[in-house]
Amino acid sequence: MNDVFDKTKRSRRRVKIFQFSLLALLVLAVVALYIPLPYYVFSPGLAEAVAPIVRVQGGHRDERGKFMLTSVYVTYADNIYDFIGALMIPHHQVLSVKQVSGGLPNSLYNQIEEYMMSQAKIDAEVAAFRYLHKPYRLANQGVTVIALDEKENPASPLLPGDVLLSVNRVRIRTVVGLLDVLARLRPGVSISVDVLRSGKVRHLQMHTVSLSEGAAKPHTGLGIYPAQETNLITANPVSIKTGQLDGPSAGLMFSLEIINQLAPTDLTRGYKIAGTGTINSNGVVGQIGGVTHKVIAAVNAGASYMFVPADRAPGDTNEAHALAEVKKDHLNITIVPVSTLAQAVSFLEKLPPKKATS
Repeated sequence: MNDVFDKTKRSRRRVKIFQFSLLALLVLAVVALYIPLPYYVFSPGLAEAVAPIVRVQGGHRDERGKFMLTSVYVTYADNIYDFIGALMIPHHQVLSVKQVSGGLPNSLYNQIEEYMMSQAKIDAEVAAFRYLHKPYRLANQGVTVIALDEKENPASPLLPGDVLLSVNRVRIRTVVGLLDVLARLRPGVSISVDVLRSGKVRHLQMHTVSLSEGAAKPHTGLGIYPAQETNLITANPVSIKTGQLDGPSAGLMFSLEIINQLAPTDLTRGYKIAGTGTINSNGVVGQIGGVTHKVIAAVNAGASYMFVPADRAPGDTNEAHALAEVKKDHLNITIVPVSTLAQAVSFLEKLPPKKATS
């Protein structure tokens, strides 16, 4: 009788232990949903037509095909399930926050990406007008505040996006000019600063600060990350509206679209032509991130060809990775590595026009 009682007691204890363990696992599973991880998940984004984004005054947009810029979809690995899922899904990649942003705060990294997009537009315009031998002029408008260094100057009245116009009534046109003005001031003095904010000029009062981080010796500053604000003046003004896109990797495709809207012939030749690559004002194409994801985006959009940056220097991988992705997955797209804008245009000019299908 006692044996039966003991067995029943032990059985009930096992059930309770099992129930407690199951409850603990459920609690841990729920808690894991809300523990953010320091990782990003990268996956194929979209291949979007460039023509609706770029408008050239005096140009035309009657191309039979289309140029397409490619993007990468980036999300946070909000929890362990996102992380594990990304490792299992094809064409998804997990990178640490430090690998992506270099240890910069997210807000600063995003602001730098936005500035890089604005600079990419200017460089793309200059490269296109240089290729076409059309006259243009660059006008320095001031210095843009990319971000604030709140540790150095927590009381600063400046905001990211402000364009510095003058300091103590001295006109500021370049970053070098700003540094020259600040070099003549002591830390902690009150100064007047005129900025352009949301289209309106604002008159601000603030104090200079002593900056020492990363410098050989302390110097006077404002506690900001500055960048040059430049406008392109030409007979054919260009508008590039990118919405939420940021970063510099669409530069090549912007240049091609500008040229196509001003050229007498249709460079698309009737094809869907995707591409990626930074471009500088001399028309040199540079490496980008996420090229394999962008190849998939181009294929998903039905592109026949895709421009990618050629691998020229040690450490360059865009060309190799794009070709490897096409070979690995047997993708129906032709990868075209280019080093310059001129090479891309030359390839397009040699393409036979696509035959119309009925």
